[in-house]
Amino acid sequence: MPTTTSEFKKRFSDIPEEVIPKDVTVHKANAKAWPILNGISIVHVEIPANGIRAPHLHTNASELSVIVKGSAIATLINTVGERIEVILEEGDCVYFPQNWPHWLVNTSDDTLISYFNYSNEQPITVELDKINMERGA
Repeated sequence: MPTTTSEFKKRFSDIPEEVIPKDVTVHKANAKAWPILNGISIVHVEIPANGIRAPHLHTNASELSVIVKGSAIATLINTVGERIEVILEEGDCVYFPQNWPHWLVNTSDDTLISYFNYSNEQPITVELDKINMERGA
């Protein structure tokens, strides 16, 4: 009979909640919380209604975000400074390449629920508070 506890299983609610810039709550299943991880990690993310996951980038990982509930606009800035805006709905994914500044704006009137998947077990995040987030800027 299979056991219910295992080093290969983790419940997000057992990982301490953190608040990251712009009042976003997260549970980070990374190497710090789950040492068995190698080459990947995942974060449960909740962005309040009409809130934002502030501009940032990852120096050692690419990111694949999946929208589970709600809708959003993702903005990426490529290596030549061009902005790319992507409209996202439930079930959509968006890819953020390593070292590309990006952010996510919740366009729904309810909490946005998403999972951010990383190509590193301990992604390094650099917050970028000097970026103009105006659409079309």
